[in-house]
Amino acid sequence: MTKLEVWTRFAESALNGVLVAKGNSISQESPVKTAARYADDMVKEWEKKKQQLEEERLAPYRE
Repeated sequence: MTKLEVWTRFAESALNGVLVAKGNSISQESPVKTAARYADDMVKEWEKKKQQLEEERLAPYRE
């Protein structure tokens, strides 16, 4: 399993935890909007992490 796969599984678990926790609280916003916003934020974090891991993987070849 690659670092990206491991991080993806972690991010998926973290997002599920956030959604469950958020589902147990009272919000003024629609739960669907809140879940979508959290999902969008997690996708952005995943993309940043993917880029970071790709740069780390390619770093030895740039020298």
